[in-house]
Parts: sequence; structure tokens; C-alpha cells
Amino acid sequence: GSSCVGSRTAMWLRQFCACAMSEAAPPAIPSQEFYQTYIGHHPEHLERVLAALRSGPQGSDGPRPVVFLAGDSTLDNKHWLFEQRSKTDLESYLDDRLSAEAIGEYGKVLDPPRMVRDVAFWLTSAGDSARHSFVALNTAVEESIISGRSRDLLPQDAFIRDNITSNDILIISAGGNDVALKPTLGTQAALAKLIAGQRDEAMAYFRRLFKEEMESFASCLVAKSKPRLVIVCMLYFLDESSSQQGFADDTLRRLGYNEDPGVLQGIIRAVYEDAVRQVSVDGTQVVPFPLFEVLDGKDTRDYLHRVEPSVVGGEKMANALAQVISDHLGIADKKK
Repeated sequence: GSSCVGSRTAMWLRQFCACAMSEAAPPAIPSQEFYQTYIGHHPEHLERVLAALRSGPQGSDGPRPVVFLAGDSTLDNKHWLFEQRSKTDLESYLDDRLSAEAIGEYGKVLDPPRMVRDVAFWLTSAGDSARHSFVALNTAVEESIISGRSRDLLPQDAFIRDNITSNDILIISAGGNDVALKPTLGTQAALAKLIAGQRDEAMAYFRRLFKEEMESFASCLVAKSKPRLVIVCMLYFLDESSSQQGFADDTLRRLGYNEDPGVLQGIIRAVYEDAVRQVSVDGTQVVPFPLFEVLDGKDTRDYLHRVEPSVVGGEKMANALAQVISDHLGIADKKK
């Protein structure tokens, strides 16, 4: 009798609780934990954010593409935006100069629901209001280099490879650190040849770095699934004004950038024409994009430490990249 009813009720309650727990969303990621990492985002955080983005509402023409950012701090610029602010202090995330109300599914997975105004934020913002909507995820890694990357993928690179789909988009910007931050002996020799006026020999090296290494890296990222579009970027021009002090001052001085920025800018432009524009990846469309047409070195407000995109610079880059994406999605829509 009553004992059976009681036991059945208890069993039902246990089943209900187990079911409710299994369906409950995992606890939100503290925004401080998500953004405090210097080098990229933790892969486990990326997994949870990506799951949230995938579960969001569909766009007018089906599931919204996720734009995966790959490469270095030209896209993973979050660290530099804090400047003197603490990454672990909640007040930093309430400062509207640094952060903003989280967009869409980001608001459900971050606590507090605030996003740092990095490139991924601005790209998500642009995608949220675009006719063909999309979202962005920062899977790039500060301080990373392109040389040898395809032979030793970083955890964030492997995350892209394992999660990108045929509906998604990949943006790659890398190579600047190979020259400025972690130059190999080969890079140092090529730079010495450039400074000595042996341009042809130096350019042959940079073509290998920015075309062949870039192709190998991109091919590894899309080895499991070919995205609908790969945008391969060439570095922007660096801040011409030496009024801003930064960690790259010695490198810029050695490259003669303070005296004649046009020399390095000419090399960047030549590498884009001779290498980046020639990049191809089997099975997907590649669009080369010159970031130096967006950040041209003339406006100091676009930069931090002369070489990193500021909030303003990141917004300019994201808006330009969003236009490339929207153009592509619009063309694809017309073909349907």
C-alpha cells in the first residue's frame, strides 16, 4: 500500500531530478576566467562557448556560420586591451571602454554577461546585424608563429580542426611574430639581406613563410571538414608614430621603421602580392585580405604598443572582414 506509493514517489523524484540535471545547462563561465588567459582561450571554455553558439537561433538562410579566428594577436588582441586594468577584477568587465554587454548566446555562457571589445566581439557584433548573420569565436593564439605550425598544432588549432564544419568560415592572420617577436635564424638572415638591399633573396624566404607555411597551416585546420570560406590576411601597417612606447620598439628601430616606415610597408605589401594572394587550399575558396588597407599606420588610436590592434583598430578590422564575409554569403545566397 502506502509504502509502495512512497517508494514509487521517491523513485519518480529521483528520476525527475536526474533528468532535470542532465538537461540543465552547465554553469556559466566566469568572464574573468574566459578573458584572463594571455595566450588564446582555454579549449574547454571554447567547447562550451561553441556549443552555446551552435544552439542559438538560425539565420534567415539556415544555421548561422561560426567564424573561427586563427593565428596570432592580430586577431587574439584581448590581453592588450586591459592596459592597466586587472583581468581578474570584476570592475574591469563593467568598464564600457573595455567591455560591452554580451551578444546573443555569449550572454548565456558568460557571467557576468559581458564581452571584452576584442576582434571577436566586433565581428560577432557585425554578424549579429548583418542580413546573413554569423557569429565569431576567437581561437587565435597570442605570440604564436606560422613557421612549423602545421607540424605542431596548438590546442586551439586542433580545436578548429575538430570542430569547423562546411557551413563555417575560417580567418587566418599570422606571420608577424615570425619576423618581430620570435625570428628564427632563417628569418634573421632574410631581414639582414633586406637591410643590405638584397631584396630578391629575402623575398624568396618570405614567400616560403607566408605562402607555403600558410598553406600547410590552413590545410591542417581544414583537414577534417572544408569550410565554405577561408580568409587569409596579411599584416596591417604598424603605427608610424614613435610617441607610443611599446615592447616592439627595439625591433621597429632595427627595421628602420621610425626613420622610414615606407620600407617595411613596401615589404608587407610585396609579401601580400607575391605570397598571401597566391595561397590556395584544396576543397575550399580562399580570399586574401590586406589588413594594411584598414590599419594603414597613420592613426595612433588604432594601436596599442604600436603593433597590437586597440579597441578602435579591432573594430575597423572586424567591420572590414565582416564585409568580406557578407559579400560571400550574399553571393552564395543568390546562387541558391
